[in-house]
Amino acid sequence: AQDGDLDRILTEMSGELLGHDGFGELLWGVLEQICANIVKACEWCLIGDQMGSLDRRFSHEEDASVVLEDMMALRQYFVQKDEDGNTNGLDEEVVAHKISRMEILANQ
Repeated sequence: AQDGDLDRILTEMSGELLGHDGFGELLWGVLEQICANIVKACEWCLIGDQMGSLDRRFSHEEDASVVLEDMMALRQYFVQKDEDGNTNGLDEEVVAHKISRMEILANQ
């Protein structure tokens, strides 16, 4: 997916599933799995070549902050809080659990 395609696809899928009784749980399960797989791909990049991934070295301290910014963006994307602070996406604790290992790897 490119240029916002993932967002467009997930928005369309969410609208369709939420429009039918009984499909809300399926939607949240799908979104949770998408979140988990994105985090898994990011972790793979952070772990390094000893686990068969890309050899990635942070050359500057700021590089690690980019990873932390990515985690915050993931959290915001999948939680989807509105201006009143209400969650419209996955539960914050679910997303926090998914990215916890990535936070540990990024802070090493």
